[in-house]
Amino acid sequence: MQSVDRDEGQVHRKCMEGETPKVSIVVLNYNGGADVLCCLRSIEDSEGATGHIILVDNGSSDGSVGSIEKQFPGVEVLLNRDNLGYCEGNNVGLRHGLSRDSGYFLLLNDDATLETDALLRMLEAFESDPGLGVVGPKILLEEEPGRLWAAGGEFTFRPNVLSLIGTGEIDDGRFDQPRKVDFVPGCALLVRREVLEKD
Repeated sequence: MQSVDRDEGQVHRKCMEGETPKVSIVVLNYNGGADVLCCLRSIEDSEGATGHIILVDNGSSDGSVGSIEKQFPGVEVLLNRDNLGYCEGNNVGLRHGLSRDSGYFLLLNDDATLETDALLRMLEAFESDPGLGVVGPKILLEEEPGRLWAAGGEFTFRPNVLSLIGTGEIDDGRFDQPRKVDFVPGCALLVRREVLEKD
């Protein structure tokens, strides 16, 4: 992400004025059990966007699809016969989502949950800089919420070796400011529509 100097209330004002950004949220599920239900609940509780949720199921066998359809009837469910993996599973959801008028697409793993204002903060970064293509949040450990799993990623000095930024560090504010990173972990990332439409 990139550092920004802006009025933090801008997206809040747009929401109140009926200019809420439209976001399609693609959740990739594989035997997500109770985790995917928590994930969907956190999306419903999120601030700052309107849109729809596309759940792509990668051939689950744990009954999670039935629970999703029962508890979240507004979620659009796409069923893959087999486990297509992370990339193609998400591509199924993105290709489907591009038929709608959403300006942004959030990819979210089935075991991830959003804090209430996480999506709003990511949208603020986009609003501040039209040149941004992908934005990601800080990711905290579920079993130790005060500790980071990642705050973006970077390429190391060795070819083809990647590392996560901040892994295991205490979430003490050092990673709160937006900044450029080499990559955004795929468990939670927000991408601008124009990036997906490029040839």
